Amino acid sequence: MAIPVYQKISDDIRTQITHGFISANNALPSENTLSSQYNVSRMTVRKALNVLVNEKYLYSVPGKGYFAKKIATDKYLFTFDELEVIKGKNKESRLMEVDIIKPNAELIYQLNISPDKRVVVIKHLLYSNKKLAAYDIKYIPYFTGIPIVEKEINYITFPEIIANRTSMFDIHRKISIRMDMPSNEISTLLKINTHDPVFIIEQKILDQEGSPIGWGQLYCHYQNCLIEGDSVIGE
Repeated sequence: MAIPVYQKISDDIRTQITHGFISANNALPSENTLSSQYNVSRMTVRKALNVLVNEKYLYSVPGKGYFAKKIATDKYLFTFDELEVIKGKNKESRLMEVDIIKPNAELIYQLNISPDKRVVVIKHLLYSNKKLAAYDIKYIPYFTGIPIVEKEINYITFPEIIANRTSMFDIHRKISIRMDMPSNEISTLLKINTHDPVFIIEQKILDQEGSPIGWGQLYCHYQNCLIEGDSVIGE
């Protein structure tokens, strides 16, 4: 199928912007000039420019024309799933423990709860090709309906656990990634040396009001962890 002419024009202008031939906040040639340059009607040019406005490559100023937007080249988008960050194939999880506990000071702070609030803790060991790769621990303030039976919880992600409390469309995650040396407890669980660094991927699940409704950490030996993302063009 032939590519529409307006799309060819938008592709060409997009390339000029992303390669720096049109700098941020610089004006594009007028619609009449572009019509002559591409040998098309002004309507076709306008359609191509509107595509780039919708894609946030351009912005328009009434009476002045179209201008290139500043392109962010340092933003990346990645899809996060606890098992997907583990290298290899044939990935699986094994439930270690599900328990209801009293919160310590850190949990009271991270989950913004009262000291008498019960907390569900869920621990998993993650494997790749039958080899131990990571340790995952999640903390969720107890609510009626939360799955705490082993057959119900092997292996579901953070949003899926909380879906019984609120819609997944009403929550968002904050994720931080750092590298550190493992504690004695983590090195024992992962069967690694205390001098072997681990990735620590911390998640905090927030509701619509920005209040925490879940907190967890994934510990993965540096040789077993892979995080990939695609650059995001735009503001």
